[in-house]
Amino acid sequence: MPKGVFKFVWMTIKKEKEFFGFVKNLSRDGRYYWVFANITPEYGVNGKLSGYLSVRRKPPVSATEAIEPIYQQMLQLEKIASSDKVAEEKSIEFLQQQLESLNVEYQDLVINLFNGK
Repeated sequence: MPKGVFKFVWMTIKKEKEFFGFVKNLSRDGRYYWVFANITPEYGVNGKLSGYLSVRRKPPVSATEAIEPIYQQMLQLEKIASSDKVAEEKSIEFLQQQLESLNVEYQDLVINLFNGK
């Protein structure tokens, strides 16, 4: 998983916005599996942020096949970066460029991919 994607997750939820996205996880046996993650802020009775609710679902293969090349490019940029901070910045910058070229926000892209559009 690109560091830039995780940075993007935290940038989104720190703004107390809901996040949707694809995450490639490593299982105990060393194999990988994809999930479609939804992270939602939760609020206490006082109206203050109290935590997050995360729901993960199995994504369609077509969705992971569409997002994986973008993630691979992000990983390549991260590998040649001089530091973790630069890696995140270059990775997110690439992701933003891809989104701009598609004229779509990340959340809309991944939701549409999940829904087969």
